Amino acid sequence: MRSATVLCCPFEGGIRAMMVLRRGIAGAAEGARTVFQLFEQSRPPLPPDRLEKQILPLEKYNLPLSKETFGSEKLLQQQLAATRRAHRIMEEKAIDIAQQQRLMVGIGGDHSITYPLAKGVAKGWGNAPFGLIYLDAHFDLRPIETYGPKNIQVISSGNSFRRLLEEPSSPFCGARLAAIGISPSPSPIFTQMYKYARQKGMTIYLHSDVQDSSSLAETVLSQIEPSSRYIYLSVDIDCLDESFAPGVSSPANPGLHPQQLLALVKHFARHPKVVAMDVVETSARTLAWFEWQNEGRSLEPEQVRQKALLQTAKASLEVLETFLREKIGEEILGP
Repeated sequence: MRSATVLCCPFEGGIRAMMVLRRGIAGAAEGARTVFQLFEQSRPPLPPDRLEKQILPLEKYNLPLSKETFGSEKLLQQQLAATRRAHRIMEEKAIDIAQQQRLMVGIGGDHSITYPLAKGVAKGWGNAPFGLIYLDAHFDLRPIETYGPKNIQVISSGNSFRRLLEEPSSPFCGARLAAIGISPSPSPIFTQMYKYARQKGMTIYLHSDVQDSSSLAETVLSQIEPSSRYIYLSVDIDCLDESFAPGVSSPANPGLHPQQLLALVKHFARHPKVVAMDVVETSARTLAWFEWQNEGRSLEPEQVRQKALLQTAKASLEVLETFLREKIGEEILGP
């Protein structure tokens, strides 16, 4: 596969929905734009038949937050409708890219974007059996939650992989899913997600299991590849230790070292069945849910936010370029 489309998806409706439930920090849309801008600045323009770059117009689907709308059932209902529309746009674009047999590379945005992108890529490749490998500090296998008397469904960045697994006639299944870099937690929800992953037959590696990245990647591929026609790779940059990726909604401590992450990405990218990937969750950390409740504005100094954003965006850029270099050639992207 010698051509690719880099798709910037500045969407964070999944995180904004979570904030109504009193968790999460907004800023992933700005994070996506920052990573994309760095990518455009880092490389000379290339013919679109080799490398196409596009920003999807998704900002209007990130509904505005204010102190008056904190905990609002109406806001959550509106965000649900907006999220479904935004996800439909992403899915249709992913279908189009895959049908052209181009490599699809998504830049998020919150991790909810993996649901429409992976679903669209799978449809574009004929809904053949798909493997999915994701590097993340969190399982993102939360049950589909509801909120308020009307039981409004919550589509969040924390349930994207559960939604893929439970999609009717899904080309994804637990036996073809691998989660790498998970940070264990004593919380009941972590225990619930861990049990769910085991019941579904998922392959699980905690961050402490990642020692020899090449060996681990080979082991994962040996478990996922035989029953998969194609493979999707998803990288949540919060799998890195917070000292390397402070600009995320939920930093990991401890987490992976950049060398471990890049070695894994490089190894997976070399496999011919890997036809798409995304890198998500770089965040400007503009507003936490508890700040929204109190004042409706960020309490973190702008200088601190911007420094963390740029450091994390550069880490995401390195992931993106490592993947593309392996897939479309060093002679295109440079060493």
